Amino acid sequence: MTKKTTLWVAGAAVAALAIAVPIAVIVLTQGGGGSPSAEPARTPLTVVTQGADLEPSAAVSSPAAEAGDGATAAGWVVEPTTTDASAYAEAAIRAVTTFDTRKATREQYIEYLKTWMTTWVNDTPGKELNPAQTESYVGKLDRDVLPPADLWAELTQMQATAEPAFPDGKLVADPPARYGTAYSATVDVTFRPHESTEDPWVTTRTVGVVVRCDAYTIPRPGSDQKPGDCKVLNWWTTETTG
Repeated sequence: MTKKTTLWVAGAAVAALAIAVPIAVIVLTQGGGGSPSAEPARTPLTVVTQGADLEPSAAVSSPAAEAGDGATAAGWVVEPTTTDASAYAEAAIRAVTTFDTRKATREQYIEYLKTWMTTWVNDTPGKELNPAQTESYVGKLDRDVLPPADLWAELTQMQATAEPAFPDGKLVADPPARYGTAYSATVDVTFRPHESTEDPWVTTRTVGVVVRCDAYTIPRPGSDQKPGDCKVLNWWTTETTG
């Protein structure tokens, strides 16, 4: 595997979530370049639903990092506290495509992303927690969504950063289901070496996330989140070019 060829093995797409409601198309603001260690100010998302009056709904912008959060210092996206599923989904997609190998290891990055996730709840009368299902999604994140360990080692040698942009400016929402809503976006990920003669390069992929925002979400310990705030069930990816 070379640095400028395939960066990820395409993962299996998340199973379809089926309830017949109109598909929403969410227009994203374009993320600029620069260091991924800083959270740029962004205009809140504009949500447009097909077949409805084209009145943009209000959206919640991501809050600034809390004091002592540590995510910004590590070059990661800060998890927002919100009940707005689309705003949270955009942040979650940015989170798995933004990192700085100069500031944190792959293992630390995975542990951080796990704090975005809520434990799977079985669709049974008792609503039992199913941590094994959640661990399988962590495995998918490790195996399919993030750069594999050997590529990460190459990126670390180059002291590379990863920064996302959204070339078509859209976040597509599947019909919501009992467990949550699946969102996906086409993402251009720019890899920028800081200690190498290599030029920056870009790969394009579809990145998706299933977001849950109901009473069964489990807040991140030590945060201001509450049950009902949005959390990630799982991430997925398809299509890799470079």
